Amino acid sequence: MAALAAEHGGKVAATLRPLLPATVARALAFGPLAAFGALHWARMLEPAEPARVLICVAVALAAIPLLGVAGRLEGRRRSVVFGGLTLAALAVALLAAGVPARLLVPDEWEALAAGVWQGITTLPGVSIPYRGVEQWARWTLEAGGGLLVLGAALAAFSAGPGGGYRVAWSRA
Repeated sequence: MAALAAEHGGKVAATLRPLLPATVARALAFGPLAAFGALHWARMLEPAEPARVLICVAVALAAIPLLGVAGRLEGRRRSVVFGGLTLAALAVALLAAGVPARLLVPDEWEALAAGVWQGITTLPGVSIPYRGVEQWARWTLEAGGGLLVLGAALAAFSAGPGGGYRVAWSRA
C-alpha cells in the first residue's frame, strides 16, 4: 500500500472506497456459508429434505434489510422489534421443519413444548443420519438447523445505533 501511495503522490487512501456497502458484502458471504451449513445439517436426516433448511436460509437473507432498519431503533421499540423477529424466526424454523401450524397458536404451546421436549430427549439415543420414525425427533433435528441459520442472521445483521453490528437481539 505504501508503494502504491508513493506512486500516486500519497492520494491512494483518499480514492480507495469499498466496492460494496458493508451489509451487502456480509450478505454475499453469509448466504453461501449459511446454505452450505444448512445443507450439511439436512444430511443428519435420512431421507434428507434440504428444501426445509434452505427455506430458513432464504428467510434469513430476506430479513437482512429489516434487521438493519430495526437495529437503528432505540429503547423499548428496539426490544419489541427484535423480540418479534426472534419469535418469527422460531416460527419459521418450526414450520419449515414440518411442525403443524396449529401448534404455533398460543392455546397449543403446551403441546408444542411437550413435543419439542420429547424430540430433544430422544436425540441422545439416535444414530446419525437419523432414519427413525419418531416425528418429534425429526422435527427437532430439522428445526435446529433452521434456528442456527436464522439465529446467525439475527446476530450478524443486527445493526446497532450508529451502524455498528452487535448482538442486539440478545436483549430482546
